[in-house]
Amino acid sequence: MSLTVKPVTSDWELQVFLELPYRIYASNPYWVPPSPGAERWRLNPRENPFFAHAEGCSFLAWRGKEAVGRITAIVDAANPDQEAGTFGFFEVEEDGEGAAALLAAAADWLRSRGRRRMLGPFTLSSNEETGLLVEGFAAIPPVGLGYSLPYYPRLLEEGQLRKIKDYLAYSWDLRQTLPDRLAKVARYAQRKNQLQIKHFSLGGRSSEAAAFQYLYNNSMEGIWGFTPLSRREAREILRGLAQYADPELLLVGERRGEPVALCLSLPDINPVRQKNRGVLPRGRAWHREVQGFRLAVLGVVPQARCRGLEAPLLLTTLELATAKGYQEASFSLVLEDNIMMNRVIARLVPDARVTSRYRIYGLEL
Repeated sequence: MSLTVKPVTSDWELQVFLELPYRIYASNPYWVPPSPGAERWRLNPRENPFFAHAEGCSFLAWRGKEAVGRITAIVDAANPDQEAGTFGFFEVEEDGEGAAALLAAAADWLRSRGRRRMLGPFTLSSNEETGLLVEGFAAIPPVGLGYSLPYYPRLLEEGQLRKIKDYLAYSWDLRQTLPDRLAKVARYAQRKNQLQIKHFSLGGRSSEAAAFQYLYNNSMEGIWGFTPLSRREAREILRGLAQYADPELLLVGERRGEPVALCLSLPDINPVRQKNRGVLPRGRAWHREVQGFRLAVLGVVPQARCRGLEAPLLLTTLELATAKGYQEASFSLVLEDNIMMNRVIARLVPDARVTSRYRIYGLEL
C-alpha cells in the first residue's frame, strides 16, 4: 500500500497524531503515557508560551487510512543556533519507508524556513524531553525523560541522520552510605564560599518565576543545545512542578546574599503514572509508592563557577532524600562531554552507574 505524508490540519488529524503512540507502545511495559492533555497543550500555539517565539508543523505518515508515524518540525527564534531547526514527537512503526518520509518532510519544512541543519529529537526544546533513547530499554525512564523502542536509532541512521551528542543518565542506590569524599569536599566548599542553601518556594508568585528564570537561564548558559526560558515559560514550568514536586528537594544556593546556584530534584512519579495510563492520582497518597527521585538541574551561574558549589548542593540533596526514605537517585541528563559534571559524579559519587543514554541526531540540510 502506498505511503503519504501530510501536515496535520484538522482536529481529527491532531487526535490521530496524539493517539498514535498508544498503538505503537500497546504491548510495551516501560513506556509511560503522557499526562492527559499534556501533548495537546504543548502543541497549541494559543496556549503554550513556547510558541510566542517559535513555530512548528506536525506531520502524519499514512498507509491508506491508517497512520503509521508522526513528527513535528520546529523553528525557534530563541534558539541561539539560528542555523538549526529541530524535530520532535517522532513516533513510527517499524517501517523504514515511513520513517524516512517523515524525516524528509520535517527537513523540507525546516529548509523552507532557512535552516541549514536539523537536530533532534527535542520535545519541544532542550527544556523538555531531550534525545532518543539508545541504551537502557528495559526500564521505565525517570520522570521528565522519554522512552522509545530499540529500532528507532536504526531508522534514524537509515534516514542519513548521524550522532551529534549523547546525554547520560546515572543511577545511584541511596541505601548505601554517603561517600566520605563527597561529605568532606562539600563541607569544605560550603564553609569556604559561605554558601547558604535554602528551599525554593513554589507559591506561585511572579517573583518566584523571575528568580527561577534568572537562575535557570544563567546556570545553563554555555551548555550545548540550551535555549533560554521566557518569563511565561518559567511560570508554566513552576506551575507544573507544583503538582508533584517535593518542596524539600528544590534548593537554591546563595553566596553573600546573592542566589548563585540552582538544584532541582523531582520525585520519580513515572512508575505511578505508568500504572495509571499517564494519570497521577488525586491527593498525595501516591507519594508512598515513589521510591526514587531525579536530580534534573544542578547549575551554577558563570561568575560563581569553579568554586565547588555543586558538592554542597549535591550532598544536601542526598541527605534530605535519604532522610525522607527515597531509595534511588537519578542524575540526568548529563552531556557526555560535560567534563565538569561527569567529573563531579565520578569523584564524589563513584558508585553511580550509567543506566541509560539519550542521543541527539543531526542532518545537514
